[in-house]
Amino acid sequence: MGRRRTGAMPFSLFAFQDIITSVTGIMILVTLMLVLDFLEKVEGAPQQQSHQVIEEVRTTLSKVALEVATLESNLDQHDDLPNDLVVLDVSTLSSRLSSVSDVNTTLQTELQQARALQDKSSTSLASWRQRSEDSHSMVSEIQRLREQIESNQDKIDRLKTSNRVIFTVPQTGGEKPWLVEIGEEQIRVAEMGLSSPPQSFPTDDAFFSWLLGRNPRNEYLVVLVSPESVDRFDRLANSLFEKGFPYGVNLLRSGQSAIDAETGAAP
Repeated sequence: MGRRRTGAMPFSLFAFQDIITSVTGIMILVTLMLVLDFLEKVEGAPQQQSHQVIEEVRTTLSKVALEVATLESNLDQHDDLPNDLVVLDVSTLSSRLSSVSDVNTTLQTELQQARALQDKSSTSLASWRQRSEDSHSMVSEIQRLREQIESNQDKIDRLKTSNRVIFTVPQTGGEKPWLVEIGEEQIRVAEMGLSSPPQSFPTDDAFFSWLLGRNPRNEYLVVLVSPESVDRFDRLANSLFEKGFPYGVNLLRSGQSAIDAETGAAP
């Protein structure tokens, strides 16, 4: 057996470690490029794909976090690799150490960039969540306005077909006006401006019983007379005059009405 030379320096498997570190750096660089390309696609994605974009961003963040963890593990294991006993000269060893130092510096820089990209991706994800919530609120508001428009359109269509006359509450004075629509079979009463079903009285006596509960100091009547109810109005007018209750008279055409069966005298 040959005598082992004394004073020989041990050989380190740094070359193998260089290969592992370089491959890891390339994987991180490719991951960063894919994430940047993905972020560009996210910024141009239509709003209706927001949920899919959020899931893809989450997946990318998980991959980046895994790569960062792998990189940190490799860095931690770098100082613990065993040295095999093979002879190397001092210049080769110094060159290897310098190369490893440069790779470590590069990996530290890429690690910082990866973390910065992860923070940017988290910010983009939060922004997309906020946009999604704003979009949901906007859709709800649009739906509410659409329902309101449809309801108003139904009211307009009903008014067109009902041949109804609309009275508005006067802006001056504090008196409460009542619409009194005299018909051949009944007398209908509704408070002007209030959305409520009207009250109906089949006889004159029933109407005057209701009138006794009204206050002539702050209430008055707007009596609506159609051609068919002139005779009945003549009888009521004498009684109203005798009771001293304030009232005014408006004429309606035959078949016309001013009081709705559901909303009363509301406009």
